[in-house]
Amino acid sequence: MSDLRQAAIRALSAQPRREILPLEYEGKRYWIKRGREGGSPLLQRLLWPLGHFPLLLPSLPMTPKESVAHESSRIRALADLGIPVPTLVLVEKEYFVMEDVGRPLRRILRKDPKHPELVSDALRLLARLHGAGEYHGGAQLRNITLKDDRLYFIDFEEKFEVEEDRALLQARDLFLFFHCLHKHRIPYEPGRYLELYREAGGAESSIRRFEALLDSLAWLRRLPIPAFLRTRLDKDSRALLELLEAMSSAGSQKAGG
Repeated sequence: MSDLRQAAIRALSAQPRREILPLEYEGKRYWIKRGREGGSPLLQRLLWPLGHFPLLLPSLPMTPKESVAHESSRIRALADLGIPVPTLVLVEKEYFVMEDVGRPLRRILRKDPKHPELVSDALRLLARLHGAGEYHGGAQLRNITLKDDRLYFIDFEEKFEVEEDRALLQARDLFLFFHCLHKHRIPYEPGRYLELYREAGGAESSIRRFEALLDSLAWLRRLPIPAFLRTRLDKDSRALLELLEAMSSAGSQKAGG
C-alpha cells in the first residue's frame, strides 16, 4: 500500500490543479480524487428556505478534507449495501484512490443515443439504490459508468441538510435522471419507464414526490412560448419544458387508458 501511496503522491504533485486524475499502477487503472470545497452558491442557499423547492435544494458547504471523508464514507456504506460503486483502495485526508469502473454512460450514449437497454438498466439501478433507502444526489448519466457489462454509480460529493427526507432526495434523483435524458436527446417512454422504476423496487413515495414536483412546475408548460423563442432557450430550460410535456402526456394516456 505504501508503494501505491507514493505513486498517488507523485501523480498529484505532477498535476497540482487537477481534481480527478488517472493513475496506472502495476498494470491496473485507478482514479485519484482530491477533496474540494463544497456547497451551493449563496443565492441558492438564501432561496431554499423561502419555499423549499426541491430543485433549489442546496448542498452543504464542506472543506476539502470534509468532502473526502463524506464521499469515501458514502461509497463504503453503499458498497456494504451491495450497490455497485468503485472499490476504494486508499483513503487519505486530502484525497482517495479508487478502482476504475469504466466509461460514463453519457460518453457512450453520445455516440449511440438510441441504446434503450443501457438507459433502462440505469433506471433499474437507480430504483435499486432507492429501494435500499439511499439516494445519489447527482443521478445523471455522467455519474453512471459501464465496465464489463456492469453499471456503477460514481460521484457522491453532495451532502444535504435534509438527509432524513429520503423521498425528497429520491424524487430529486428521478428529476435529474429524466431531465438528463431530454437534455441529451436520448429517447425513452415516460410512462413505461416510471412503471419500470416501480417494478425494479423504486419507492412509491418517491414517485409521488416526483409527480408533485412536476405538478408544481406545470404552469411553465402552459406558458405560450413561441417556437422561435424556444430555440433560443438554453439546453437545460428546453429539457425542462420537454420533460414536463412528456410526463404530462404520459399521465393523460394513463388516465385515458
